[in-house]
Amino acid sequence: MREFKEQRKTYSDGITYIIDPFWLGKCRKCGHEYLSCICTGTCPKCGNDNIEYTLGGRSLEEIIAERRPDLIRDNQSKSE
Repeated sequence: MREFKEQRKTYSDGITYIIDPFWLGKCRKCGHEYLSCICTGTCPKCGNDNIEYTLGGRSLEEIIAERRPDLIRDNQSKSE
């Protein structure tokens, strides 16, 4: 008998599970707050790409550290 391993499907950002609630995005330039299915993109009001995302009160950085630690290692090695 094969062991069943649950695989969670993600949106195109590779971080957001399809069962997650919406991300709360807050533009760091104009302060506009909005909801988004994924944690990438630009502010719909001013077009700025410097957005602070939270999911269920947790920061994007926390979610990435939990779900995609490979992204953290990749970014650290590129900055060295």
